[in-house]
Amino acid sequence: GPASLRALSLVLSVAAIAVLFVVVRDLSGTTPALWAALLMALAGPQIQYAQEARNYSLLLLEGLGAAATLVRIEKYGPSRPRAATLIVCVLAMALTHYFSIGAIAALAVYAAVRLRGPSLRRVAGCFILAAALWCVVGAPLAVRHWRNRDDPRATSFLRDDRPGHAARTLLRVAALPVRFIAEPMTTSRGVAAAGGVVFVLALLLALRRRDLLLWSIWLWLTVLPLAALDLCRRTQHLEFVRYTLLASPALYAIAATLLSDRRERWIRHLPPLLVALACALALPAAYSAWWKSDWRALAGEIDRHARPGDVVVFWGYDKGGDFAGDPNASFYYTSYYRRRPLGPIVLMDQPPDDALARQLSEFAGVLVVAPPGQSFDEIARGSPRRRLASEPPAAALWRIDAPTPP
Repeated sequence: GPASLRALSLVLSVAAIAVLFVVVRDLSGTTPALWAALLMALAGPQIQYAQEARNYSLLLLEGLGAAATLVRIEKYGPSRPRAATLIVCVLAMALTHYFSIGAIAALAVYAAVRLRGPSLRRVAGCFILAAALWCVVGAPLAVRHWRNRDDPRATSFLRDDRPGHAARTLLRVAALPVRFIAEPMTTSRGVAAAGGVVFVLALLLALRRRDLLLWSIWLWLTVLPLAALDLCRRTQHLEFVRYTLLASPALYAIAATLLSDRRERWIRHLPPLLVALACALALPAAYSAWWKSDWRALAGEIDRHARPGDVVVFWGYDKGGDFAGDPNASFYYTSYYRRRPLGPIVLMDQPPDDALARQLSEFAGVLVVAPPGQSFDEIARGSPRRRLASEPPAAALWRIDAPTPP
């Protein structure tokens, strides 16, 4: 069921919050660490992806685990357990998502700047060994993915060929820090201006305070490769916050630590307090599932309207790589939520031939699940039909009564 399926992401997300606390505590102290953990717990994107059976919470935990280990090596020196943990975390990051390459690079740059002597050599060996293991375990799959990089089924939703692509990409980059706090958030110029300040501030602080160096490099190097990818390939990865979610802990750490070196106690707490209030005000949106089609409601409508003797047709053309138009997608998504067994089912991505049309005409009625706005006249031409439910952008449910035999 939904609870067991999504429980792993929930557990990993909570564990990532705890590991962020450890890293910030080791770098800046307990009070900033508590603020950083609170901000990560309240941030909208963290809540969203803690509800999803996807790999982004896992990636956060692996990345923060690598950061915690590297900081421990900096403070206390290398050891076999720390070296093994660093290798496992870096390798796991690379195997979990290709877009972890920026955060891995940030860890390597931080190690090169902060470590010396045996510690640096040991950490460099850990990165080299992790890379070698990835070449054995992950490279074969990466080669297959590279060959399919232009498959429209996998990339159509990422294309952005309209005029003004470069300007939109820059706005998306600048808006990311605000989106890490409260999502949904448009890429408006005002939001982008506020977020852009964070990138500049992170660089300036890194030059002055060594406890913020890791977070500044982490924020920049996690986002910049995706920005370059979007600019070079005219894509819009930055439009989807999940691809840059790994950069978000850096923002929480920077906000929590921003004024932690000030003498006035109340000023130290002001930046994280304001960010926490913004997160709290945006909490309803984090739980509203606005970012997903409401397949649960559509499944309920199918349960309500399906009658004995009906056949259910999941219909759709998937010519342009639009998964919303894939009958397999609408079948699987509604199957997850349906509570009543259905009778005969047809998955159809092209008009029926004469034999299938004759079979459909023998049923008392035909329920059709089709993407909104997509014609399905080919299923039963001339037969009366009525729309029973519509859940955009998921699909609409129609009934065709007594189809006319061909």
